[in-house]
Amino acid sequence: MYQTVDKFTGAAGFEASAPGTLGELLDTYDDNERRTLKDLGITKASDFMANEPPPMQWLVENLVPANSFVVLGGAPKTCKSWMALDIGISVALREPAFNSNFNVYKPQAVLFIMLEDAASNIYGRVRAIGQSKMATIEDLKRAPMYFRFHRSLDLGDPVAIEWMAHRIKDSIPEIGLIIIDPMRNAHNLDENDSTNIKLLTDNIRALRDITGASVLITHHLRKMSKADKVNPGFALRGSGAIYGAVDGLITLADEPKSNASEWISHVKVRIKAGREPDPFMLTLNVEDGHDNRANFVKWTTTGYCNAEE
Repeated sequence: MYQTVDKFTGAAGFEASAPGTLGELLDTYDDNERRTLKDLGITKASDFMANEPPPMQWLVENLVPANSFVVLGGAPKTCKSWMALDIGISVALREPAFNSNFNVYKPQAVLFIMLEDAASNIYGRVRAIGQSKMATIEDLKRAPMYFRFHRSLDLGDPVAIEWMAHRIKDSIPEIGLIIIDPMRNAHNLDENDSTNIKLLTDNIRALRDITGASVLITHHLRKMSKADKVNPGFALRGSGAIYGAVDGLITLADEPKSNASEWISHVKVRIKAGREPDPFMLTLNVEDGHDNRANFVKWTTTGYCNAEE
C-alpha cells in the first residue's frame, strides 16, 4: 500500500502497491538501501569485505610506500636533506637507498623541490651521492630527475597546489616521488594550529593523489623527551595533526660526531599500512672535491639501536 493525495481536494487516501513478487519487492528495498548508504558514504560489510585491496607496494622497500605521504623528521644538522636526496636519487637510478638493503625495484621520475639550499650546493650533493652509487655525471644527466629551486611554493593554498599537481602529472612522465625540503619554507600557516595543519596536510595528500606519486617532506623535530624517543612522531614540531595525517614517518636522532664531515643518526621508521624495519644507525661521511663542494659520500648502516638508551 502507498499513500496518495487528491490533487483537487487534498484528501489523503491509500492505494494498493504495484503488483510484484516478494523477491522483486526485496530487490527494490535493497536498491533503495544501497543508494541511501552510498549517499551517506557508508559501505556494508558484505561489499567492503568482497573487495580485497592489492598487496602493499613499496617505492623504497621498508622505507617509503608507493603513493604515500611521508615526513622525514629530525633536528637541525641531522642530515635530513642528504637522506632525502639519497632516497630520490636511488629511486631515479633504481639503486638501494643508503647503499644498503632499502631496495628500489622500479626506476621512476623524481621531482626535488629544494626551498633552502642553493642550487650549487645541491649540485655537489647530487654529484657526491651519484658517485657513491657508481653513477657518472652523464648517468645523472640521463636519470629522470627534475629540480625546482624557486621559493614561491605555498602548500597552504589548495587552488595553487591542485593547479601545480595537474601540471606535474602532465609534464613529468611516470613520476614516482616528489621531495619537498623543508616543510617550514613551503607554507605560511601556523604549524601549531590544528585547523591550519589539517588544511596543509589535505593539500599535500591532494598533491599525492593527483600525481600518483609519493610525497616526502623534511621537517624539524623539537628536542625529544625520553617518551618521545620511544615514539618520535610526538616530537614533530607543531600540531600533532601532522603525525596523524602521514602514511609514513622517518625520524632521526643525532649522535655525537667525531668530525665536521660526519653525521651519525638513530633512525626509526613508522609505516601505518605495512611492515617496518628495526631502528638502525646511519652514518654519513662526506668528502669534498677540488671545488670545496661535496664530491663523494659514504653511507654506513648498522643494526638495531635501542631508542630508550
